[in-house]
Amino acid sequence: MKLSQRVKKIFIGGLIGIFLFTVVGFFALPPILKSVLIKKLSEKLHRKVVIQEINVNPFVLSLKVRGFAVKERDSSQTFISFEELFVNLQSVSIFKKGPIFSEIRLEKLYLNVKRNEDLTYNFSDLLAQGKPEKTAELKPPRFSLNNIQILNGSVDFWDGPRRTHHTVKDLNIAIPFISNLPYLVETYIKPSFEAKFNNHPVSLKGKSKPFADSHETMLDVNIKDLNIPYYLAYVPFKMNFKVLSGYIDTMATISYVEHSEREPSINIKGNLVLREIRVRDQEDDFLNIPVINIKNLGVDLVEKRVVVGKFSTQEGIVTIRRAKNGKLNLETLLPPSDEKAEKPWLALFNKLLLEKYTVRFQDMQPYRTVKLSAEKVRLDMENVSTAKDNTASTALSFALGRKGSVSANGSIGIDPAVADIKLDVRGIDITPLQPYFTDKIKIIVTKGYITAQGNLSVGYSKASGMKAGYRGDASVLSFSSIDKANADDFLKCKSLHLNNVDAGYNPLYVKINGIALTGFYSRLVLNADGSLNAQNILEVQGEKAKGVPLAQGQDKAGLDKGKETAGLIRIKKVTLQGGTVNWFLSRICGCFLVLEDRQGSDIVQVP
Repeated sequence: MKLSQRVKKIFIGGLIGIFLFTVVGFFALPPILKSVLIKKLSEKLHRKVVIQEINVNPFVLSLKVRGFAVKERDSSQTFISFEELFVNLQSVSIFKKGPIFSEIRLEKLYLNVKRNEDLTYNFSDLLAQGKPEKTAELKPPRFSLNNIQILNGSVDFWDGPRRTHHTVKDLNIAIPFISNLPYLVETYIKPSFEAKFNNHPVSLKGKSKPFADSHETMLDVNIKDLNIPYYLAYVPFKMNFKVLSGYIDTMATISYVEHSEREPSINIKGNLVLREIRVRDQEDDFLNIPVINIKNLGVDLVEKRVVVGKFSTQEGIVTIRRAKNGKLNLETLLPPSDEKAEKPWLALFNKLLLEKYTVRFQDMQPYRTVKLSAEKVRLDMENVSTAKDNTASTALSFALGRKGSVSANGSIGIDPAVADIKLDVRGIDITPLQPYFTDKIKIIVTKGYITAQGNLSVGYSKASGMKAGYRGDASVLSFSSIDKANADDFLKCKSLHLNNVDAGYNPLYVKINGIALTGFYSRLVLNADGSLNAQNILEVQGEKAKGVPLAQGQDKAGLDKGKETAGLIRIKKVTLQGGTVNWFLSRICGCFLVLEDRQGSDIVQVP
């Protein structure tokens, strides 16, 4: 009997306990939690806090909060809110000596962020609150958070100084677990992130060991149609150009690993596509590129190294301008580089390919603007690098003018700047280049085309400056010119061929094995003072620059004193064939004029 009475009491006590546990958990605890949370959070945040409902299930150890909102400090606008928060604690937490949540779910999270004109934010006062006092470093408690989800969230960001509004919609974050329990430390966490930034989809997926010694983390980034101009307001330097349009598509992986004996490594690998790029400088559009494909991109942010497997682009238009002061528009687009940088970036392009490009050049420095346009530009380079003493194999070709073409094949280096190129130039029209030399000669070129085949070498060093050399042949075809003074024909020729040219700069020299002039016509005039019109073909610079002092160390010819000037130009043989020379001898004696005419078409060789 006594045993049955004791069992009966335990049973009744258990029922009462379960009843009280149920009543307190389901009915008493929720309003108490609601009241306490509203009061404490309002005091702590200095903002009005609203909670519509709290539900507790004591049997499954779950908590549900609905209709949570925090208002702005001085207004009724919402600062942060969510529709529902659900957490589920597992009873096994007692045995694991730390909280273990089987699920944490946050639905319709909303965050309203504002950047004020004084560069503060609408939450800056929360960050300015007193920092917690330092306490003795304790071992972090064990925990395990599982099935973490943020569903259908959104963010509004108003940037007052930039007058720009950004939105994040359809925000979804999923994290399978985060745990520092010993048996899970070396297990990858695989989070995912999806959202629309300003209506452009962004997807991130990754894996991480946040509590392992290496903190190894990898993040897969998938971005589509990211609008470049919209975010350029946050570039940390002044841009002297304006990006009118441009979009980025990328699929990349970002990795982070800590090492015990060296700096952490941060790497980016993937593919990048830039589309509909249109950029304007202070005058007009200078860059218009439909697409740029960058494949197998690798960036080491710690070692400052960029490797590109293949860089390719098609059908772009580039405009290069030189102003009256001699500066190119490309020079003024970016701020000057920091020469004091500790370590320069190293770039390597395994393959660089430009196809069907148009490069327009406008030079406003001469008295008349020079306009040139290279069409069908194709540039194919391999092993392009900023590494010292590296050279890249290069193949360049383009059309210039109606008949002209240029092809160049060889090697080019960046550090130091060197080039060894085999040139093939055909049918380049001279007349568009007239403004470059019209102030140096007293004739006007009305027609002429340049052709050349040979090897061009260029080098530059700080010690010796620019050096250049050319070896090969060159020709001027269908040439005609007139005298500026009276607009009479001065020289015409079917061809002027320079054979085996060896020319160089620094030191300056020209060696020509032979000059052949064929099918020519020349009009030579003996003036009344006994001078020939050809004798004064060059403009005397001193006539236009009287009173300008010579540079120190230069003579009247502009050559450095002490340097040998003889033998700068050597011509082994000159051949004249099939030509006509008209002589006009003019003498004025009293009242009569004597003109004599002589024509000849024999072959003349001048050794």
